[in-house]
Amino acid sequence: MTIYQDRTRHCMTFRKVVSASVFAMLIGTEAVAADIVNGMSERTTITGIRSYFSFTDFILNSSVGGCGTPDGESIWRLPLTSSDASRFKRAMLLGAYLAGKKVTLRCENSVVTDFFVAD
Repeated sequence: MTIYQDRTRHCMTFRKVVSASVFAMLIGTEAVAADIVNGMSERTTITGIRSYFSFTDFILNSSVGGCGTPDGESIWRLPLTSSDASRFKRAMLLGAYLAGKKVTLRCENSVVTDFFVAD
């Protein structure tokens, strides 16, 4: 192998590594930035509930995007902790769902923090 061939091979390898690194940094940055959501839902009804170990998803009848979920559905994620406030929030939203009441949810840092239940 000549010096020229060896140098060319190393340059090609270096460019591949740099290209892959830059691509990974750009994709990682976009995913993190896209995951953080802030805003308010429309005043609407809850059409479904999915409960998991550490959070509950409330599915709204809304055209507004979700809170803390990657898909396009209007799914709003309420974190579950061992605090009384967390249990009361979940109970109030479950009650609103059962009664067919309209709700407005507030999203901060991709989780539901506050809400309003209306007639």
